[in-house]
Amino acid sequence: MAIKYLNSINLSKNELQNARIQNLASPPSSPVEGQIYYDTVEDEIKYWNGTIWVTVGTVGIEQGVGITLTRDDSSPDFGDVEVSLRGSDTLSGNRVPKWDDTNGQLIDSNIRDDGSTITISGNLVVDGTTTTVNTEEINLADNIILLNSNLAGDAEPTQNAGIEINRGSESNVNFIWNEGSDYWSTVDQKLHIGSISGIEAADASQVLISDNGEVKRVDASDILDLINIATESGSASPAVGELTIAAGEGINTSATGSTITIAGEDASTSNKGIVELATDAEAIAGTDTARAVTPKALEAHHDSKRYAADIGDGSTTTITVNHLLGTQDVIVQIYDKSTGATVFTDVERTDGENVDLIFAVAPASNAYRVLITSIA
Repeated sequence: MAIKYLNSINLSKNELQNARIQNLASPPSSPVEGQIYYDTVEDEIKYWNGTIWVTVGTVGIEQGVGITLTRDDSSPDFGDVEVSLRGSDTLSGNRVPKWDDTNGQLIDSNIRDDGSTITISGNLVVDGTTTTVNTEEINLADNIILLNSNLAGDAEPTQNAGIEINRGSESNVNFIWNEGSDYWSTVDQKLHIGSISGIEAADASQVLISDNGEVKRVDASDILDLINIATESGSASPAVGELTIAAGEGINTSATGSTITIAGEDASTSNKGIVELATDAEAIAGTDTARAVTPKALEAHHDSKRYAADIGDGSTTTITVNHLLGTQDVIVQIYDKSTGATVFTDVERTDGENVDLIFAVAPASNAYRVLITSIA
């Protein structure tokens, strides 16, 4: 009985070698379009075109819209036929063609492609919700970029506008016009103003401060009046008029007289702090919740979950591999050492320490390599 496949098989453009299609003396019943078989009576390969069975090698050609056919009726069978697209002989080099529906032929478009650069001679209108451009550099002749251009001239503005920068594994950052508050904002990020000239301390009369996220200018003589001296639990609190050193996440502070002590807390899953490095044995055990793992300890943990060995002695067909990984939840793969190709045979997980590899013919000495990985 043939093996049934209940879904399509995609060979990803690889060859189907040494294959043989179905041999039948009469067509199969209930065919679907594209189905093929070999007719053993007429010695022909046939396919179902949705209406009739067609022998491979026979052709019916009709001239359609935009197609020009030149037929040599003097040749055998149906003649030699040259097929061309109407208007193709007038197309320009490096010019992308387009369809002229009025005259039913191809004509030059406004798009040129020389193999490295695409040029559009005309306006480009993109109707959609997202336009993605993957390029390293953008050069624009327009000296003012207009955002939110679809807002009607008499409409009340309600949406923020600006730029957002993708930062990969880090959080994105923004520079936007906040429509609700009527100011430019970096949202929750720092703003560095590098164009402000430096001055001598003696000449400093004004400084910039942040008032609820809004940058304001204040006289230097008044700056101390703006400092709010707070007393917090776990904080070192000198006299009023001096700055407070407050405990932060993972940090405790205390004061004795004029001595301020800052000490780190132990780290946990809910608190930043100081951590101890785990040993290789602790990393392999995988149960410690208070220590951090180094790359070396992580590699030791990884090594404890895998096993590899050469197998084959030329006489044994059932090879027991003692992997000692302590579980039957293992992935087993075998490859031919001479070619690097993966091979398949029966695998039996006899217990948490061993697997049996069963071959029909005993492999040669160290001909194969077995790779075993624990997933539990």
